[in-house]
Amino acid sequence: LAHRQSLRNAGEFDAKRKKQAIEWMWALLDTGIKEKFLSVPGIRERLPEITAQVENGEITATHGAEQLLFYLDKRLKI
Repeated sequence: LAHRQSLRNAGEFDAKRKKQAIEWMWALLDTGIKEKFLSVPGIRERLPEITAQVENGEITATHGAEQLLFYLDKRLKI
């Protein structure tokens, strides 16, 4: 308790809590965006193929991500 009080007095406790709140918000956004991404028709079907291509060195991780993001963009414009 004494340690926590000294952190509060120095303003560090509140600063740390604010930083943790922002980090938690981004973690929730990351999770939510990934879930929505995977719910787009066609993405789930393409994901295993592209994942295998990246794993086998047939395409780079960058190219795999670009393909999936392109497909996402294409689906959202329809």
